[in-house]
Amino acid sequence: AGVSAPVFGEVDGSAVVRGRYPALALTTHAALTNGVVGRVPIDRFTLAATAANGRGRITDATLVASGLAANVTGTFGLRPQDAFDLTAQAKSSDINEIVTAATGKSPGVKGTLATRLHFTGTTAVPHAAGSLDLRDLSYKSVTVPAVHADLAATRQAADVRNGDITLQRGGSISFDAHAP
Repeated sequence: AGVSAPVFGEVDGSAVVRGRYPALALTTHAALTNGVVGRVPIDRFTLAATAANGRGRITDATLVASGLAANVTGTFGLRPQDAFDLTAQAKSSDINEIVTAATGKSPGVKGTLATRLHFTGTTAVPHAAGSLDLRDLSYKSVTVPAVHADLAATRQAADVRNGDITLQRGGSISFDAHAP
């Protein structure tokens, strides 16, 4: 949506496409290594996908970059009204490294991240659901051993459920939130 960034690195790929849109037959594989997108160094990005009779399948989309490892798999239609069903997972052993790579400034936040998101629906009626877990989060003199939240979103609303913040000296804070 109006975002552009230069991409540099070593690219290797192949694609075979047959047929007419939207009933394409497609097999593709691409890899970017030792790359940079904008200011973010990319160790490795790989994509493997197939399509037949108007349905596509991402068998592997993996990104390893600046303290982040993420992957996406799932299916999608080739027309805007077609359904999609995608699962994304991401992990980081150093969230400060991610933020620093993306912004160019180190916020001094330490901790780990694990998230899983499931995207379903169509482009007109999308739905996302998943979870977010942060561990050993610290900023200056404040330490939070754990944060967990279940997430759900549509075009109309976003919900945080089963939110829980574990406090350093014992106890926890539970929360839910809704935004229209």
